[in-house]
Amino acid sequence: MWPKNILPPDLEASAYIAGGYAACPALASDLDLWVYVQPERDTLANVRQRVLDWLENEMWPYEAEENTHKMIGEDANGYSLASMKVSTVRSPHWSHPVHIMVTTAQPRDLIETFDISTHQIAIVFGQVIKGSGWTPIIEPPVVLKMTSTTPERLEKIRKRFGFSQWPHA
Repeated sequence: MWPKNILPPDLEASAYIAGGYAACPALASDLDLWVYVQPERDTLANVRQRVLDWLENEMWPYEAEENTHKMIGEDANGYSLASMKVSTVRSPHWSHPVHIMVTTAQPRDLIETFDISTHQIAIVFGQVIKGSGWTPIIEPPVVLKMTSTTPERLEKIRKRFGFSQWPHA
């Protein structure tokens, strides 16, 4: 599903794919790999640094992303969810760059924070999880919530899935 050994072995069990690649790998421009961090056991910053150290020690071709802690929403119990970008890993051995992020959001909670319907999907150990507003790629994607980049992202996603001529929702 993602390149073998791109994460420290003890973090692989908490990793999952969410977004465009989960919707349709053949049409995705990248693979978003999320690592769930239990806030009561560790911090996003610590796990982010562990992943960066791993990539460096294993000599992966990566670019570290900006070290920014971002609040992304709340779970069903009202607990704050956050994420941090870690890195982008590129290799001529696979077709998509891999964006690694750490998050306090479990898959179902994370995809509920996504702004566009088609991307509201995750793959966890082969199991597909769909968000409450999910639409398949055979339907025009719709805006679920507005962010500063949503209009541009919506048009990009509409073009990718062949709906650029459809009226905007």
